[in-house]
Amino acid sequence: FHESRPDYLPSGTMPNAVARTINSLKLKMSATGPARLLAAYGGITYLVYLETSGFSRMSPLLSALPMISLSVFTLLTSMQPHAKIFTTGAFISSALAIYLQSSAWAPVSFAALFVIGRNLLYFLSFQHLIREWSFPIALMTGLYLSFFTVVCFADLLFSIPTLVCCLFIGVASACFLVLASGSLAQGGSLDDTSNSQASIIRFVGAMMETACVSMFIYSAFARRTETTLFMYRICEYVAHGLLFLANEREF
Repeated sequence: FHESRPDYLPSGTMPNAVARTINSLKLKMSATGPARLLAAYGGITYLVYLETSGFSRMSPLLSALPMISLSVFTLLTSMQPHAKIFTTGAFISSALAIYLQSSAWAPVSFAALFVIGRNLLYFLSFQHLIREWSFPIALMTGLYLSFFTVVCFADLLFSIPTLVCCLFIGVASACFLVLASGSLAQGGSLDDTSNSQASIIRFVGAMMETACVSMFIYSAFARRTETTLFMYRICEYVAHGLLFLANEREF
């Protein structure tokens, strides 16, 4: 009798095939994970839209609910601890800012302080990746900040200086976040494994966040319309979704 022996694959073939399979599964999981979280975030935002009659009715807790969910979702991701802590803190600060903005009893300056904290915390989550600062983006953000300050705050500086200063710092922090994220997207990262797509997503989210802050202040001091408030809420929620996706992809 002749013993039949199985045909073995060449040396190194099986480990390579297993490694490729594992890597493909990791890629699928990384692509599916944030997609499901963003879908859940979108569903929560849509429920808030329905319960607040198209974001027209003030409901502090409901308005802050999408940001609270993003904080929880950030803790569920596999981000690096440094980025996870600062990103979670940024979204918690956003939830508090939106809660105060929707509350009739809270001064606007309190909400502005949490907006400043949010932008600084989010900046700290990726600031170590910045290779160099972009002068063109700094020039553009500086011009925008100067123009916006003249339009909205020129007549109010001497009558309500404390509130104007808080709101100005809030807009300035949002512009600074645009500068930082734009510099990272334009100049590249100090980390060779950095995701350029995530940098672009972060830059777009930061610009939308600056637009949100600008619309909120404009609607409060210049002209208040339901369309402006609706666009402000939509832009706010989309911007935070992009900021979440950027850090999830990056870290």
